Formats: sequence, C-alpha cells, structure tokens
Amino acid sequence: PQALPDNLHGKALYPTINYRNVAVSVNFGPSSQVPLPFTCNMVQDAVSAHSAVTPADTSTEFEVIYPCCLPDQGGFDWLDLYKAKHPNYTELSDRMIYTELSDRMILDWAEKSGIPAGKMFTNNDKPEFRFGVGEMDDLSIRRMIQCMAPLQKRNYVIMEIRGNLSKESRSSSLTHFFDSSFKKRAFVVMGTPDAEFKKKTQELMLKDKQEQADAQFKKEKEEAARKKAMEKKVKEAEKAKKKAEKERQKKLEEMKKAQEKAKKEAERKKAEAEGREIEEEEETKDDVEMEEEVEEEEAEEVEVEEEPPKVSLSAEEKKTVYRKLPLPDIPEHLLNCVFFAEVEEGFDDIHYEWSAKGAQAGQVLQKWVLDRKLTSRVEDLAPSMWFKSKWAAWQKLFHGWQTKQSEYRNKVQRKAQEKAQKEAKKQQAAKIAEAKAAAAKAKKEQEKAEGKEEDEAKEEEAKEEEKADEPMEVEEEEEEEAVDFDGVDIFGVDEVDDIGGGMPLYKDFGPEDWTLMTLCFELHLMAHAFKKDCDDPDRKGIILEHLNFYYNRYYSKGLNSKSYGVESEGELIALAKDCVFINKDKVLESLLDEEIEYPQVFVKIAEEARRHRSLLLDMGDESAKLKFLHMASGVPKPDKGAKGAAKGSFGKGPMAVGPMQAGPMNPMASMANAMAAMKGGKGGNFMPFGKGKAWKGNETPGAWHADAQFELARFGA
Repeated sequence: PQALPDNLHGKALYPTINYRNVAVSVNFGPSSQVPLPFTCNMVQDAVSAHSAVTPADTSTEFEVIYPCCLPDQGGFDWLDLYKAKHPNYTELSDRMIYTELSDRMILDWAEKSGIPAGKMFTNNDKPEFRFGVGEMDDLSIRRMIQCMAPLQKRNYVIMEIRGNLSKESRSSSLTHFFDSSFKKRAFVVMGTPDAEFKKKTQELMLKDKQEQADAQFKKEKEEAARKKAMEKKVKEAEKAKKKAEKERQKKLEEMKKAQEKAKKEAERKKAEAEGREIEEEEETKDDVEMEEEVEEEEAEEVEVEEEPPKVSLSAEEKKTVYRKLPLPDIPEHLLNCVFFAEVEEGFDDIHYEWSAKGAQAGQVLQKWVLDRKLTSRVEDLAPSMWFKSKWAAWQKLFHGWQTKQSEYRNKVQRKAQEKAQKEAKKQQAAKIAEAKAAAAKAKKEQEKAEGKEEDEAKEEEAKEEEKADEPMEVEEEEEEEAVDFDGVDIFGVDEVDDIGGGMPLYKDFGPEDWTLMTLCFELHLMAHAFKKDCDDPDRKGIILEHLNFYYNRYYSKGLNSKSYGVESEGELIALAKDCVFINKDKVLESLLDEEIEYPQVFVKIAEEARRHRSLLLDMGDESAKLKFLHMASGVPKPDKGAKGAAKGSFGKGPMAVGPMQAGPMNPMASMANAMAAMKGGKGGNFMPFGKGKAWKGNETPGAWHADAQFELARFGA
C-alpha cells in the first residue's frame, strides 16, 4: 500500500487496476458475488458526499472529420491546435500508438502499457510497427480500432495524410461509419494559414530551436567539465612528482650533513690519541632553517549554474509558414497522384480551414501535384520495348564500327610492314651488289698485279659493266586511292564506314572518343524514352537531380560523374553538349530528333569534337584533354588473357592499348612471335607480319633478323 498523494485528498477516485496476462472482472452490482471476510460497500452504496456522478452524454449526433492537407505543410500541427480547442475529439491514426511521433498524452497507449516501440521511423503518417508483439506488428490492432470506433458514439478525427488525399482510401474508410448519427465532414486544410496557426507554428519552431540550443549547451558544458577534470588530474600528478623530488633532495641533504659530522668526529678522536689539541669549532646553527615550501592550494572554483542561452527566430525563420518536422509526412516513393474530395463521395459537407476555398482549393492541390511531378521520381518506371529495340540496334551498330576500325588499322599496319620489308630487301640487294662490285674490282687489280694480258682484262671488265648496267627487278606497288582525311567535310560524308579507299571516318577514334560517343547516344535516347515510358504530359522530362536514378533504371548501371573526369552532373552534360542540354527548368533535353534515321550522325559529331580537342591541345590548352577513368560499357573490355601481362612501362592502365577489340598489347606474345619468326616457324596471334609466316626462299636474312630484333627491343627483351 502507498500513501495517497496530497493533491488527491478530498477528490473522487476511480478504482484503477494494473494487470497483465490475466482477466479482470468488475462487479458494479448491489452485492458481492462471493462472501468476503470484511465489510465492503458496493458502488451503489456510496453516499453522495463521497461520490461524483457524471451525467451520461445525451448527444445523438457526432462528427467524423477527415482532414485533407498536403504533405509536409503543417497537417499535424493544425491537428494539435484543433484538438486543443476541441478536446471532445478523439484522433484515430497510427500516431495514437506511437507517442514518440505525436507526443500526445491521449495517444501513448502502448508506452503507458509498458510496450515501447522502436525508434526507427521513416515518416509521420504511417510509422512502422516494431513492438515485438505479433498482434500489433501485423496491424491487427489498427483493424480492431477501425472496427470498434463506429460502435462508440464519439467525435473522431481520421488523420491519415495520404489516405485522406486518395479517393479509394477515403471511400473505404467512410463505409465504416454507416450509422446516421455520424456526420462525415471533410476539412480542407490548404492555402495560406490563418494568423493563429502562424503564431502557433512560430512558437513550436522557437521551442524546437531552444531545445536544440539547450542540448548543445549541455553537451558543451559536459565537454568542458571533462576537460577540467583531466587538467586537474594532470596538475595533481605534477604536484605529487614535485613533492617526491623535494623529499628526495631533503634526504640527500641530511645524509650529507651526517657524513660531515662523522668525519669531524673521527678527526677529533685522532687528535686526542696523538695528544694534540684542536680547536673546537662552535656549531653554528643556521638562523634560517630550510622550511618546506608551502604550496597554496588553489581555491576550488565554485561552479555557478549557468542558464542555457535564450534563442530567438531569425527574420528568415519568421517567414516560414510550415514547421519542418524531423521526418517527412509521407515517404518519397509513396507521393503519387491524389484526388481532391468531393461532397458526392460520401461526405455530408466540406469545411475550409484556411484561405483555399472551393475551386481555389482544387487549384492549390493541382499546383502541388504538378510541382511534385517536376521534382519527384517515377519509382515504378520501366523501359519500354521501343527503348530496348533502339538500344539493341545501337549496340550492334557500335560493335560493327569498332570491328571495322580494328580491321582498317590492321590493314594499314600490315601494309606499312610490307613496305618496310620491301625497302629492306632493296637495301640488302644494293649492299650485295656493292659487295660483288668491290670483289670484282679487287680481283681485277690482283690479275693486273700478276701480269696477265691486257686484252683479257678488258674483256672481263666489259662483261662486268654489262652486268652492272642490267636493271634490277622492282615489284610494282599497287596505287591506293588518295584521301585527304584532314580536309574531308565531316558532315558531307555519305558513309562513315568508307570515305574513300576503305578508310572509315572513325579511324582515329581512341577509347575516350568511343566512350564520349556512347554517352551522347545514351543521354539522347534516355531523354526521348522517358517521355514515352512515363506517358504523362505534366512531366516535362528528366530533371538533373534524378539523372543518375533514371540512368540506372534504363541501363542497369550507375552514372558516376568522376569516372568521366568531372565533379557534377551538369559538367557531365556539358561533355555531351552537341547532343543534349539542360534547359531553364533543369530538365534534360536532346538536340536530335526522336526517330533519327541516320545514327551515323553520332560518329560525325564525335569526330568533329575530336578534331576540335586536338586543335586546342596543339595550341597548348591542356583543359581540352578528356580525363576518363574507365571505358564506357559500349567499348569492349581488354582481353582477359592479356591481364597482368603488361607490366613495367605499360602498367595497369584503364584504357585499352593498341587496336580496339584486340585488348592491350601483350609483350610476351610479341616476343614469342619474334622468336618464332627468327626460327622460321609460325608466330602467334600478335605476329605483325601476317599470320605467323617467316621469310622464305631468297629473302635476305638480315632484314627479317633486324625486324625481329626491333620487336624484341621494343618490349625491353
């Protein structure tokens, strides 16, 4: 038993029983159900002086209010103010269980019953149920309240931000209150709030700001106390150290005096033994004895209880209409299209709380919906077949271009090698001819020295001259079609695969050019696909803030600006400025038509940009250099077999080295091919002289040996 608190003395008390896991039966009858060993007065026997009788509610009409307010625009703050003015209303919402979100005494059932909820909530409207009780976590308690509420004749406020803005949800909720005693009303809380709400909002904002300041003040005070305690501890340690040092010095001094005294005593005894007299020195006591240094103890500072600083709202904060709560009213992914309540939907009437009334409220809601469409993401967006077909066609075309570039580069490389081979043959033949001529000349001089007949010498000389005058056989080279690549009109080319002589327009493309061209097409295609797939004329396009989200949705990969050497999405779009741009509404738009019949235009745009960058780099503008950290997904990745083979001067670069689709050059393979060539065997896939064929027949060994040595030297062999 506990003593009755003083504030309850003389007041009527209602019996309260706290119980758990048991059933309690309350008897309000005239007599007890079983005999009791003590006298007990029943409730009906209570005298009027000791009881308080509350008359029954004779009301026959009750209201069910459905507040229709926009998310994050003061809906819950308005409800707090409305309930304070109308205490006879009971709020039905999920917040009646989660007192941590609403902080209402009437809504903290679970906490007062000893069942606290978790603290991890994502929104105010529908907080997650994490009680650890099955009947509560599976929403059974919510359904029970919805079924029981119509049976209790009371005034209700059905507070569901998203549900009250949804036509289907409202219609389902209205069916529960079928009794004619309930008057169903829609309270439209939109537009400009009244002065009372603004005042209440500023009071709440000031309260929140003061609580934050108090918490910060308390934190700083605790930190200062901790530092002070640490400093005090350090000082005490230093003080103890000094005291110990003084004690040691004092003992040393005493030992020194004792030694001097013993020495004098020994000298005196020695003098007495020898019969000498020594003058006894008068012991002089120091007038001033060493006194221990008395350290004044620092007076402990008396801590004065400081009051937390009082805060005030700034001019900018005073202009704020709606208080920002720690959590959003509705999760971002659930903010979809909503519909304004109409009387014929089951409401008896519609009441307008703020400035927006009638059709104006519909306009406010419509404007909010349009604004949300411009700033919110379409979470359930799925790429259409139109996008998939365009993307598949581009990938096929893209890989075809890279294959043709590789073939052309191999062709040019092979012709250059054949030309070098022929030139080496000519030089070697010339050297052999010179050697033969020198040998003949030496022979002639030798014959003259031996005294042979002059006519034989002349005849032999004539034969040699005839041989020397014979023309050398020279293989005729095939004449190639001359193409002025630098002077070609890029946008006047009919076929990018062959601008003349089998030369493709993209012959000089490097990994960064393929990557940039792929990015241009991806952004162009995504800008058009979004409008088709979204199929909502109110959504103007992809806003810059959501670029990465939609890129991932369409291409199943992330769009990291830093991988392209830039810091922001805006700078990334600037790289593809010839194909896409960001308009004044920060929406991605394409400069090219949706159904482009000539996709080769992206090759022309990429080539034009490459030449422009090359010109700027030649002029010394290093900022024009592309600094991509990796190749785009459209560019073939390096050959796995060559991974790790290129080390030393080659390193592990992110870009492919050598012809596209061939992967990085493999020095080990090239060395093996060179060795095979020197032995006359067949080389590997990287053999620079065709398919591993060595020189045969009358080919000069020195030429192929020199080339093989060059191939070895090129890779540090």
